[in-house]
Amino acid sequence: MQLNQHIQDFVRVYDDILSEDLCNKIVKEYQESEYLPAETGNGLSPENRNVDEIPICLPDHCNNNERISLIQSLHKGMEEVIKQNTELEKLHKELGKVAQNNATQIHPTGVGPSGPPTNAGSFVSSKAKATTGASKTKTIRNAITKLKNTIKKMKG
Repeated sequence: MQLNQHIQDFVRVYDDILSEDLCNKIVKEYQESEYLPAETGNGLSPENRNVDEIPICLPDHCNNNERISLIQSLHKGMEEVIKQNTELEKLHKELGKVAQNNATQIHPTGVGPSGPPTNAGSFVSSKAKATTGASKTKTIRNAITKLKNTIKKMKG
């Protein structure tokens, strides 16, 4: 299995999920935070994870009402993204069904039924893209759900 090594494999943009005000509050809250070496499940392991991070909520900061409020707002935003991805996955599947139907549709003519459409290949290609899109959308949704659940645990 190939590892993701590009930032675009990890970053998605979802317009209008978080307000500009909330984004400004997040930046303000964390801009003076100290970067710490990132840990793995086994503690510090620079040979496996050689990066620094700003923890979203350290044990000595989780009682901070501002951070608790920010975490709750992030949680709500993630729920909205999950909802949007669920709807997008449904649309991908529906598009796949339409493409499949169009690829095999036969119409009556004056001399008998027509054969498959001459552009059936395009419909088959559209179905494949819709299937891939649904799968990617589900993968993204699962990753966001996992992150949302991690953040939910931080809220205590």
